[in-house]
Amino acid sequence: MSISFDLGDDVLWWPSNFPAHLFKGHAESIAEALKMPSGLGDIIEDECEVDLPAFEALVTAAMRRYDETTHPIVRALLSSFIPTAQVLVERAGGSYPKAESQKQESVWAAMRKEHAAYMSRS
Repeated sequence: MSISFDLGDDVLWWPSNFPAHLFKGHAESIAEALKMPSGLGDIIEDECEVDLPAFEALVTAAMRRYDETTHPIVRALLSSFIPTAQVLVERAGGSYPKAESQKQESVWAAMRKEHAAYMSRS
């Protein structure tokens, strides 16, 4: 069984159940901590609709929080979410800000590439 993360008729990602639930739960936890919507709808009939403006806002806020903190656990938790989320935003045709430093931007780019390779759309 799989769950699709969709924007309208476009499938952005079609993971198996466990990574889908893990990612959605992580996104919801981050959104709650940042006191904002996640941009991910309920999973209904194995589909999760992405609200692109809300999801872009969450990714932007998570990236900002990552840049502002030096807390190693907060950074570790956010760094497991951000690259996967960035791939979804890119596939949806959305945008997010560049990292504050070129070094961090290079790290995000490498992680996005690695995550995207494992994020099937079918």
